[in-house]
Amino acid sequence: MLPSSLVTPLQRHLRAVKLAHDRDLADGWGRVVMPAALDRKYPHAPTDWRWQWVFPQATRWKNMRTGEEGRHHVHETLVQRAVKEL
Repeated sequence: MLPSSLVTPLQRHLRAVKLAHDRDLADGWGRVVMPAALDRKYPHAPTDWRWQWVFPQATRWKNMRTGEEGRHHVHETLVQRAVKEL
């Protein structure tokens, strides 16, 4: 359940995150780490918008072994604190 007062801010946030993801893809990285073997089963899923974090970190990670780069999610306590302040 989402309070109606949060619908518009969340939609605005998701548009901004989608733009950031599109920029990440254009820069050649925009990936998330997939659970279990899903990245082998669905090889394009790590870059697909539907698999991206709703609240991604501002900084990116880099796998030194493979060279892949992406974003992790922000810690849930940061999201909880932000929602509480609204």
